[in-house]
Amino acid sequence: FLEMTHRERINHFEDYRPVADTIALIYENYNGPGPGNDSSFLLFFGFNWQKSRWNRSVVTNMLPVIIHKKGEVGLQGEVDEQAIAALLWDYIKQAQESWQRCNPRITQEGDRVETLQEAQVHADTQALQHSMKVRRNSRKLT
Repeated sequence: FLEMTHRERINHFEDYRPVADTIALIYENYNGPGPGNDSSFLLFFGFNWQKSRWNRSVVTNMLPVIIHKKGEVGLQGEVDEQAIAALLWDYIKQAQESWQRCNPRITQEGDRVETLQEAQVHADTQALQHSMKVRRNSRKLT
């Protein structure tokens, strides 16, 4: 998955450039070409990304590659395609969450969209809060 999306880690999709919403919407309505050639593994992170026809096609494109490389990474035995697809959807969810963290949101006042700098500060604050929460919870266990 990481190789196909040109990422080093699953939670580093901050600067990822997904397919444009308009292209995915046109494909959703059966009016345009789907993922292919350079966009075979290009994900869609817009509205309703979990059910999008575009991402379903991307998962379909990824399956043969993963099945082919299964032996190269030391996996043996039969693995159902549906199980691999479920794992891919989980990876896509994590990637979308990582991507979304650094994208501008509508402000609490609802009058404007955050700047990229505000979005980055918000993401950094969330990461710090999460880190502190994990540290606090791990102390409870010891």
